[in-house]
Amino acid sequence: MLGCLILGGGFFYLDIDIRKVSNISFLKDEIKKKKENDFRDIDSDKLDLWKVNIPAGDERLKTLMSNAKFDVANSDAVFLDPMLKITKYFPENCNLSPEHVHIIVQSPPPTTTEPPMKKRRLWKENPKEASVIQGSSNKDQKVPVSESEFKRVREYHKLYVDKTEWLTRLELNSGQYFVSWPRKFGKSMFLSMVESFFLVQYNLFENLYIRDHPPDISVNGKVEKWGKDLPSIPVIRLDFSLLTSDEGPEVLKKDLIRVLQSIGAKYDTNFMNDDNVKSAIFKLIMSLANDDDNIYKQVVILIDEYDSPLLNVFGIEKENPNIAQDNHEVLKSFFEVIKALQNKVKFLFVTGVTMFAHLGLFSELNNLKDVTLSNELSGAYGFTNDEIIKVFGDKLSNLCQSDHCSEQDIMNKLQKKYNGYSWDGKIKVYNPYSICSFFDNFEYENFWIQKGKTKFLARLIDMKHVKNVVNEIMIKKRLVVPVDVGDVQKPSELLVSLLFQTGYLTIKQQKTDDDDEQCLILEIPNAEVKESLICELWANLDNTSVETAWKRIHILAKLLKEDKFIEFMLKFNNDLASIPYNESQHAGNYEGYYHSHVHMLVCYIGQQFRSEDATSQGQTDMWIMTENAIYYIEFKRYDPPKTTSNQAIMTLIREAINQVFNNEHYANHTEFNAKTRYAIGCVCSTGTRKICGVGIQEFTFESGMVNKKGLNNFLNEFSSHQQ
Repeated sequence: MLGCLILGGGFFYLDIDIRKVSNISFLKDEIKKKKENDFRDIDSDKLDLWKVNIPAGDERLKTLMSNAKFDVANSDAVFLDPMLKITKYFPENCNLSPEHVHIIVQSPPPTTTEPPMKKRRLWKENPKEASVIQGSSNKDQKVPVSESEFKRVREYHKLYVDKTEWLTRLELNSGQYFVSWPRKFGKSMFLSMVESFFLVQYNLFENLYIRDHPPDISVNGKVEKWGKDLPSIPVIRLDFSLLTSDEGPEVLKKDLIRVLQSIGAKYDTNFMNDDNVKSAIFKLIMSLANDDDNIYKQVVILIDEYDSPLLNVFGIEKENPNIAQDNHEVLKSFFEVIKALQNKVKFLFVTGVTMFAHLGLFSELNNLKDVTLSNELSGAYGFTNDEIIKVFGDKLSNLCQSDHCSEQDIMNKLQKKYNGYSWDGKIKVYNPYSICSFFDNFEYENFWIQKGKTKFLARLIDMKHVKNVVNEIMIKKRLVVPVDVGDVQKPSELLVSLLFQTGYLTIKQQKTDDDDEQCLILEIPNAEVKESLICELWANLDNTSVETAWKRIHILAKLLKEDKFIEFMLKFNNDLASIPYNESQHAGNYEGYYHSHVHMLVCYIGQQFRSEDATSQGQTDMWIMTENAIYYIEFKRYDPPKTTSNQAIMTLIREAINQVFNNEHYANHTEFNAKTRYAIGCVCSTGTRKICGVGIQEFTFESGMVNKKGLNNFLNEFSSHQQ
C-alpha cells in the first residue's frame, strides 16, 4: 500500500502489487486512474513522482498539501525516473511504513505563454514546454548527483557543466558516432542534451555555448543556423541498461519491443501487436520519418549503454551458458535494421562501456565513427579544473570558510582523489559523478565505485595479473580495440583493454615505441579508483564483502606504517587463511601468488615500493619504503613432504636473504641512509597455501660497505597459523 500525496492537494492510498508494475511510467498510469478527477486534462506521463518517507503529523505535510508551487526538486525527495523499474525505488521485499507518505505527485506547471492546445506530435509540443527556472546564484543551485536528464537539470536550475561546445564539433546532418565511456561518466546527460538540441528545446540552452555559436543544420537541402524557429526532428532515444537482460533472449526481446512501442505511442504511432524486434524498430523509424509533420523525412537515434545486455550476464553463464551469445544476437538484429535504413537516419550516436566486436554494430554500420580516443570529444565527459572552479565556485568558497582552508587546498585533495582520467593523454578530467557527490555532502568518499563499477571485472582478474592492474603499463594502441564477446572470459588477453574501457585504467600519455608503433601508457587514474578496485579484488578473492575487505586492509596498513613487520605478516597470513580452498589451491603453487597479494596491499596503502625491480645483479622481488624503514623482500616457495621440515624452511629463508644481498638493490637507495634497512626472506608453503616462515635481518649500507646484524627467524609464530 503506497501512501500518495498530491502536491497542493489531498492524500490517498494506492493499493498496488509492486511485482506487477514494470516501471514508473505504468505507476503514473495507475495514479491517474485512481485520481481521474484531479488529472482529467493531464497526460499521465506529464506527472512527476517523488519518493519520500514522511510520517503522518509531520509539519512538512501542511506545506506540501497547501502549496502546489513547493519546489520539490530542491528538497530531499528522490525523483522517480519514468523509465526505471519501480523495484529500483521500492524493492519487492521492502516494508512500507503505514500512515506515511511514500510518493509526492506533482502536476506540470501551467503554461502562460500560449493557450492550451491539443497534443498532436511530441516534437511539435516539446519546444513550447521548455523553460528554465531561474535561481539567484550558484549557492542556491542544487547539485545534480543522480540526475541524468538535461531537461530536468535546466528546468530546475541545477548546476550544469556546459558541454554543448563539443556537440558543435560533430557532423550533425549525417554523423554516426560511437564512444566508449565508463559508467557514471556523463553519457546519459550528454545524450539527453543532444535530444533536447534536435527537439529544438531552445530555452533550455540559455547562457550555454551553443546558443552563441549555433551550428549549421540542413533542412530540405538548405543550410540554416540552429535556433528557436528551426523545425524539430523526432528522436528515438534508448537506454539499454534499463532492459531486462538476465532472464534470457525472449524476455530481452519483449522488453525492447515494449520500449519501442512506448516511444511510438508518444508520437501517436502504434504497432502494439508486433512481437519481432526487427519489425518493431523498422516500423518506428519509417513511421516517424514519413510523418507529414516531419519535413526532414529522417530521425535521430540515440542509444545509451548498448552493451549492458551483455555485461549484465557475465557471471551467470553456469546457469545459462549461452545467454551472452543469445543476447548478442538480439542486439545484432536490432542494429541490422538501422544499417538498412541509414538514409532515414539524420544523426546516430551510440555509447557503451566496452567495444565488442562482431556485433553488427561495428561490422554493419560502415560509417560509424569511433571517437573514444579522438580529439573530437576528448573533453565532452568529465570535468576539468576550470569547469569545477567556474560551476562549483560558490560551493568551494563556502567550504573554504567552514574548513578554514584555501581553495587550492581543496582542489589539491580533489585532484588526488578524483582527477586523472584522460582519453588523449593531454586533457585530464575529474569523475563527474564523484565531483557532484562531493559537492552534495562535502565528504571525500569513494563514490564512483558504488555506481560505476563493472561487477564481472574483479572476477576476471587472476592473481597472476594483479601487477598489470595496479602498475603503470604500456600497451600498443591497436590492442585497445573492440573485443570479441565470445572471448571476454580470457583475462590474459583482454584484461588491460577491458580495464581501460571500463574506467579502471586511463591514458597517462601516448608515445611511439622502438618499432615506430603508437602505444598508450596506462595507469590507475586516481586514489578513488585504486582504493576501490583493490578492495573489490580483495573481497572477491576472500569471498567476503567489500566492507570486510576494507577493514582488513586498513588494519594491515596501520601495522606496516608503524613498522610492525612481523605482526603485519602474521595478520596477512590470517587473511590468507580466509581464502576459499578452491580459489587458492592452484594459485598457491607459485610464490608470485603471495607476492601479488603483498603488492596489491602496499599499492593500496600508498607506501613507496617496487615489485621485481631489476638491478645489474638480478631482481629483488619487492622493496617497500615506510617513513622510517626500507624492507627488501624475497619470496621462496616451499613444497613440503608429508611432515613439515623446519630445517628446509630455514634453508630457504637464508637463500632468500642471501639473494637480497647478492642483488644489491639497496645500493640505489643511498640517499635514504637515515632509514633502517631490513632484508626479508619469506617462505610460502604450497601445502597450506600460506606463509610458513619469515626471516628478518637488519643491516646498514654506508660508503659501499654492508654491515649485517643478527638474523631473526620466525617459524613457530607462523606454524601456529597453519591449522
